[in-house]
Amino acid sequence: MPDIKTALSSALKEWDKPNTTNNTEEKQMDSRSNMPQTFKITNNIARMTFEYVRDNPGLKAKEVGRHFGSLGLKPHSAVAMMSASIKCGVMRRDEDSRYYTTIPEYRPLKKPKPQSTPSASIKAPKPITSKGIKALLPEPTRTVEPELTNDYILSKLDVRQALSLYRELINIFTGKM
Repeated sequence: MPDIKTALSSALKEWDKPNTTNNTEEKQMDSRSNMPQTFKITNNIARMTFEYVRDNPGLKAKEVGRHFGSLGLKPHSAVAMMSASIKCGVMRRDEDSRYYTTIPEYRPLKKPKPQSTPSASIKAPKPITSKGIKALLPEPTRTVEPELTNDYILSKLDVRQALSLYRELINIFTGKM
């Protein structure tokens, strides 16, 4: 029976021997990595959403989200991609909230560029006018005074006041009493 040292060294020598089948696989993998990509990427959620809406026009967002949820993806991701596609002009939504594609082939979504405003249109801020402590006081409310008509006056007076008013008016107009 060989000792442990010789058994281990023989095992290591066997492992170190070049294996011709493994080398050919490694060479093939290296040659694949140097090749240019010639196929379309299909694992993009935006692309998948576009293709699903293109193939099934007139779906609502909830239906599309339910489909992607059944595929193991997050439903709100597909709905978010649909909203972004509308902003980019790739999809449209009708008045019944149904989605349709506007172009036949997918194109990557790009963020819309912010509209730049010319510096000439920038206005200076308005000066703040402070009323000081007067701002804390309640503003006086105007009361509408009723129109003084005969009927209004007589409806508000009792008998004594009416008699007193009568005597005053006779005194003013006749000079008697």
